[in-house]
This record gives sequence, structure tokens and C-alpha cells, in this order.
Amino acid sequence: MKKDLLIKYITNLIREYDTQFRHAIKGAGVEPVHELRVRIKRLNALFVFLDEARIIKRSSITIFHHLNIFFKSAGNLRDIQILRALVENYRNQVTEDNTEYETYLINKESTASFGFLKKSAEYPREEEIQVKREIIESVKKVKDDKLSQKSLAFITKRLNRIEKYLLLDDTARYLHKIRQTLKQLRFFIEIYQSSSQISIIEESDYNEIKEIENIIGGWNDRAILMEDIKRYRSYKQKLDSGTSDHALKSLMKLVRKDMKEMVTDVKPRLLKFIYHLKYSML
Repeated sequence: MKKDLLIKYITNLIREYDTQFRHAIKGAGVEPVHELRVRIKRLNALFVFLDEARIIKRSSITIFHHLNIFFKSAGNLRDIQILRALVENYRNQVTEDNTEYETYLINKESTASFGFLKKSAEYPREEEIQVKREIIESVKKVKDDKLSQKSLAFITKRLNRIEKYLLLDDTARYLHKIRQTLKQLRFFIEIYQSSSQISIIEESDYNEIKEIENIIGGWNDRAILMEDIKRYRSYKQKLDSGTSDHALKSLMKLVRKDMKEMVTDVKPRLLKFIYHLKYSML
């Protein structure tokens, strides 16, 4: 891993993030918020590595936590936008009327958009600039061979973590954690390969990890939708009014069926990928 290439990657990533930030605050649209979230997750992967490798100062981590307040507002908005899209996709399969629940989601998105735009107006730009400066200065002090060593250790740790979850009897309980770790792994591999003259993963392997991640991501989105519907039903039952419970039960049945089908072959497929990547790194 070459520190000069890593610094170039960091500079470009923050520039892309700033560009998407400007797009996202112009109305908090679905696509700009999605693209902003992708950049935020890449930044998170970078920060976790630099912190775990003890490359950056503790003060930089503290400042990054302040930035995370804004990051969470973007994540909350994005989650609700995904729920709305999912419910729309199921609309033709549910015979009963779910208009009231859809209206509830629209109102939730409106509230989340307001919160996102409010946090955007308070965005700590000076802190972001300071973090960027401290990151670059810290990376400059690290030797290339140490960066490579720390990078491979970081990747191996994520592979071992995923493997541990997959070997448990109740793997389904940890699918969300597997997805988080897998996404962090993929983003860091991007960082590593952009900052190195060595390719540790083929394009076909990269496509495989992304496809598995998307499958688990779809499962996780539906799990969040199920929890939201349960909260909504509980709220409506307390009021003894509102949307037909038959419609919500029908929607939940469809979602539950899809969740089960989506992850039937994920465990062996992911284990195969993990072992393949470990072998290729030897």
C-alpha cells in the first residue's frame, strides 16, 4: 500500500462527499441522499481502519463522532425512503387498501427530511476540514510497508468475523452484523486496491461480494419494514382505529415469505467466498 496513493484516495473521497452533500441538501431527494450515504459509508470504513491501525490522533476520532450526528440524520432519511419504495413494490400484491400506512410513511419521510436539512444547516464544516488535515498528516508519517501490513490485518479480521457468524447455528440472528461487516470489507478493499499496486480480489470476486451484500441488504430492509409495521399496528390498535389490519397482515406475510427465500443459499455461498479470499491472500 502506497501512502501517496492513499492520500490521493482520501482527498478524492472527501471531494466526492462534499459534492454529494451539496446535491443532497437541495430537497433531500432519494438518489442524492443514497449517493451521499455511499460516501459516508466509505468514510466510515476509512476511519475505522485508521483508528484500528492507530494511525490517526484520538482528537480526530472525537471530531468524526461529531460529524456522525449529521451522518445519522442522512441514514435515518435514507432508511425511510427505502421503506416507502418497498411498500410501493408490494402494492399490487396486496388486495386490501394500505393507503393509511403509506401516508404514515410519507409523513415520516417529511419529518426525517426536515431533520436532515436542519442538521445540514448546522454542519460542522470546520471540523471536517480539521479531520481531513489530521488524517493526511497522520498518513504521511506511516511507512508503506506498515500500511500494507495493517491493511491486510484489517481485511483478515473482517473475514474471520464474518466466518464466526456464519458458523453459528443461529446465523440468521446475525445477518445485519454480517451485512455491516461485509460492506465495510468491500469498501476497504476498494481503498486498498486504489492505494496499492497489488490486486487482492478479482473483478468476479468483487461482483460476488457485492451481490451477496445486496441480497443480505434486501433482507435487512424487509426486516426493518417488518419492525416498522409492527410498531404501526401496535399504535393503531391502542387507538382502536385506522388502516385495515388485514391489509397489514397481508403485507407482512408477503415480506416474510420473501425474506425466507432471499437468504436460503447465502450461508454456503458466503462461506465459499470467505475461504476463497483467505486462500488468495496467502
